[in-house]
Amino acid sequence: MIVLSVALCMFFAQAWAENEVKVQVSASSNGANIISGTVYDDYSFAVTLPPKSISVSGDITAKLVLNDVLGVTGEKTLTKTLGEGQSIDGVSVTDSLSNCYNFDGASANVVVHDRTKSQAFTYTASRNGSVISGTTNAADAAAAWTILAEAVAHEGENTEGVFAEIKKGTYVQIGDEKLIFDDNLDLFKGDWRPNGITAALNQIIIDAKAVAHIEQINDLKEKETYVGVLFIPEDSKIGAGNHTATLTEPCEITLDLSNAHQENKRVSGKITELVNKLDAEGKTKAVLASVNLFDQIVGMIDGAETVDVDVRLGYLRGDVNKDGDVNVTDVTALVSMILGNSVKNDMSDVNADGDVNVTDVTALVSIILGK
Repeated sequence: MIVLSVALCMFFAQAWAENEVKVQVSASSNGANIISGTVYDDYSFAVTLPPKSISVSGDITAKLVLNDVLGVTGEKTLTKTLGEGQSIDGVSVTDSLSNCYNFDGASANVVVHDRTKSQAFTYTASRNGSVISGTTNAADAAAAWTILAEAVAHEGENTEGVFAEIKKGTYVQIGDEKLIFDDNLDLFKGDWRPNGITAALNQIIIDAKAVAHIEQINDLKEKETYVGVLFIPEDSKIGAGNHTATLTEPCEITLDLSNAHQENKRVSGKITELVNKLDAEGKTKAVLASVNLFDQIVGMIDGAETVDVDVRLGYLRGDVNKDGDVNVTDVTALVSMILGNSVKNDMSDVNADGDVNVTDVTALVSIILGK
């Protein structure tokens, strides 16, 4: 989920002026804040945690605010009235968010790069009461966001609300499991709220399960067990109001938690756990399990003190010869590099273990066979 949050922020961000809210996402019930996240013009951020006991009834409102983001300024609000049996009265999230409430602080080293350039910057995060905030060097962050903005095309299109197009090949890896989308999926597009929020959530879950599968990743090295990855193919879209942003290059975002303290860091079987809770106990338990997973990752970041976030644009994992595809010609190129007949490049280390050898050939063949 953190990886997803970083991806969405990066999808919208670009060079901004100082001391203004640029992106804000929030949810509230009857005027009382449930949770909110804000990115400011200097690239700092703040996340306001929900109260430890949540009561939701009457009207629930979701709001998105954009201020000169990819040329878009505006506010979109969705308010729905909860029907009978949909209210939540005094549900405790203390256990589910214990790491968030006790977050001591951490740093994230972020690198954004495409085929020709790279820019690094560091976020330093801390907690004050119920607010987790982060700051960074605005100039370095602006240079990194510029690289990202170059991979996003935007245009006017009447979307009648908010939507996202998840493309075939999108995947989320959490530890030793990968959720892979085998077909395209349009979220929220068209008549997605025929019977209110509950029906919408059910339909999203049904649609996602129909086009995605879980893949177990075997023989992971110790370090790889603590890595989260989000891969977004080119032509993926996010729309809001009369604006659509389209990714023009494939994007891979990797969150490396391998510096976490030993007792906090192993993440295993979490995607399957979420699906099982959904099937056996319904969406409420699945949502709580999702929240708990997010909290575990926050705990790992807290324990690690320093984490690494790598954002690659225009790359395909395994595209050793950088021709835009992954096939047997990449195997040939990689073998040539291992034998010393050609120069290694930044795509040679296919399994990301720090070395370029025959294990990378094995990893590359696996990628090709799994396409």
